[in-house]
Amino acid sequence: MLNVTPQRSPEAAKSYFAKSDYLSEGQELVGNWGGKGAALLGLSGTVEKKAFDRLCDNLHPQTGRPLTPINRSNRRAGYDFTWSAPKSVSVVHALTGDERIADAFRQSIRDTMCEMEADMQTRVRKGRSQNDRTTGNMVWAEFVHLTSRPGRSKATVITGRRCSRPALPID
Repeated sequence: MLNVTPQRSPEAAKSYFAKSDYLSEGQELVGNWGGKGAALLGLSGTVEKKAFDRLCDNLHPQTGRPLTPINRSNRRAGYDFTWSAPKSVSVVHALTGDERIADAFRQSIRDTMCEMEADMQTRVRKGRSQNDRTTGNMVWAEFVHLTSRPGRSKATVITGRRCSRPALPID
């Protein structure tokens, strides 16, 4: 199952992921950067809070300079894509410990994100022109959890969560 939630502001995105402990150490599987946009911005490997927060604020994660000319405080910071494997898949994984199940789940999400990335667009609004331009790039932070979150049922759940920034106007 896929659930897509817009992050309505930079502060909301940063608060949600910090509060949910996605960016802290000690996670089952640490967050990793993904997408062609991540490579263009020099992001690879483990997601670090400073880079994540800067990206939410529409700033270059390395230099701190604005990524786009207009920066509104109430702009959409990105989207939270949450995939949940069917309960039967999670149960089989919990009973067998077969990591091929979790690996296949993660690979299916990566494949889907790459398909989505190919169609990513950015808005181009100059003068009276209003166009959408395909960039074919996107930045995402991948967080995979193999257990339920606090306050949820104790059953093992395989969840893949991607916080994605929309297409960047980078050619």
